[in-house]
Amino acid sequence: MASRLIYPRLAALDPALLARWYVEERRSAGWIAAEVGRSSQYVRDALRAASIPLRPAGANKEVPVDAATLRRWYVDEGLSCAQIAARIRFSASGVAGLLARHGIPARRFAGSRPVVPDPGLVDTLRELHHQQRLPLVEVARRMGLSVDQVKLRMVRGGLSILPPQRSRLGLTAEVLTEWHVEQGLTVPEIAARAGCNQATVRELLHRFGVPHRRAPRQPDPRLASLTRELLEELYCRQRLTRAQVAAQLGCSVSRIAAGLHRHGIQPRPRGTRPDRPEPLPLTRELLEQLYVSERRSVADIARHTRHATGLVRQALVDHGDPLHQPSPRSPSPLDPATLRQLYVEQRWARSKIASAHQVPEHAVTIALRRHAIHRPAVPPPHPPPPAAPPDATLHTLYLKHGRTLAQLAQRFHTSVPIVRGWLLAAKVPITPRTSRASRADLPAETLQDLYWAHGLSGREVAEYLGAALPKVLRAMHDHGIPVRTRRRHHATIQLLDELYDDRQITDALARSGVPQRPQPGTIAERFPVPVPLGERLLGELYDELGLSARHIELLTGQPHEQILDALRAAGLKPRRNAGASPWRRRLLGELPSSPPYPAEAVTAAAPGDPVHTAGNP
Repeated sequence: MASRLIYPRLAALDPALLARWYVEERRSAGWIAAEVGRSSQYVRDALRAASIPLRPAGANKEVPVDAATLRRWYVDEGLSCAQIAARIRFSASGVAGLLARHGIPARRFAGSRPVVPDPGLVDTLRELHHQQRLPLVEVARRMGLSVDQVKLRMVRGGLSILPPQRSRLGLTAEVLTEWHVEQGLTVPEIAARAGCNQATVRELLHRFGVPHRRAPRQPDPRLASLTRELLEELYCRQRLTRAQVAAQLGCSVSRIAAGLHRHGIQPRPRGTRPDRPEPLPLTRELLEQLYVSERRSVADIARHTRHATGLVRQALVDHGDPLHQPSPRSPSPLDPATLRQLYVEQRWARSKIASAHQVPEHAVTIALRRHAIHRPAVPPPHPPPPAAPPDATLHTLYLKHGRTLAQLAQRFHTSVPIVRGWLLAAKVPITPRTSRASRADLPAETLQDLYWAHGLSGREVAEYLGAALPKVLRAMHDHGIPVRTRRRHHATIQLLDELYDDRQITDALARSGVPQRPQPGTIAERFPVPVPLGERLLGELYDELGLSARHIELLTGQPHEQILDALRAAGLKPRRNAGASPWRRRLLGELPSSPPYPAEAVTAAAPGDPVHTAGNP
């Protein structure tokens, strides 16, 4: 406490004081934090701010206590690990490690002094568990403790815990059958008689296959008043329904159904109502009278004859077509000219047209569909572009902060072309789009050193250089570096040599007048002027020979994105990304196994020295 008063918080974070405590006296960050009243993380941040390097974890092995002092505190004085840690500015776990290092046995129970058991409690536990042979569950219930607390007190008192005495309980299959089935004892009663818990009884019942005793099913006393004579009088003779019988007797419908089932009275089929009159027969004369003469609808006839509408409609069809004629309707006032004028020219809503002509709205919809009248959709007015921000704002965001065109368009709620126009008007130099000459490339020496000298995979090289895997593979193919394959063991491909070694490919290039450039390098270096992509050349290379767009890029100097656009323009459907191209699959099938790298192409190199391939010095 005195040190905290001597060194206030602000003064304690002085770099010189931190250096003396942490470097010279080799105090820990936790000790300094306790001195100045801050957290250890705050002290570490202050050390980093003062450019004081932090020691690695566990480097401060020196502690101001020896083995004799530690033994005196822990064994003789009975201090705990936490109390010793507070004395030496250490952690409790660190004190426990020091005890183990110096061979000082740890106490079994936590605390500064051993626990002295109560003699009366020990005698009670011995009486219940050892003499009366009560299980721990019963002992815990009588003493008002848990089973774990009873075990702990028995261990402290030096009492042994008896194993479960299932063999001495005498709970055999015959005993359980006699007690549970014949005498009708419940599980708690059997457990009390045998001196065990209920879980043990249930487990033995299940193990021995003793059937569970079920209480005899008592008849429902409420069904006694529903006699057979009463139900036959109400349900059979008076032809009342079950709901009417239940309402008259003041009970539920389910109780009436149970009474009928108990006395063996067969219920009537569902849907028959004895209080409802019989439906009228659907004869031809009746249908002519109702449908033709009185001009009633099918639903009205169904209600009158007490039939379903489907049966009435089927009866009209069965009695002949003259009966099933649609009733004459009044001519619709919605003629095509009126609809077109109101709906298309004046742009009235359908509900307004229906209200003006006193017809339902669905009649307007049907008439519009019948006459194929459609109102052309009017696109919403395009909002005017936002005002351009100040030129200084564009300079700051684009040049200083490095915002892209898309980010600027999202910020000002407009499109990329409008942002591009703003930048051009403000005379802000715009980064040109990536072309053949400006696209990023990876050094050949670095790729050779990482891929072959150090044996990294292509994905590991990409992670090391912070580039994408396709970019790494493209650069290796451009520079003529052999690439390992995954399909055949120790097989490598030098893509430029394999392409120009194929006689069919070179013949197709010669027919189209494409120069052959087998030397390694980027496509801008090998083809200063890209080769025009004709339909004949694309058809032979892509469709007939099965090359991919990347392969055609190496042969023509055109980027593969423009090759895919040229394929679509020529009516050639690009293949889906389903693995290797047909030409590459044929090449892999013919490729023999080889050493990890051609022996004549590797020179002795020390780790870190670049490896040069043949033909690419």
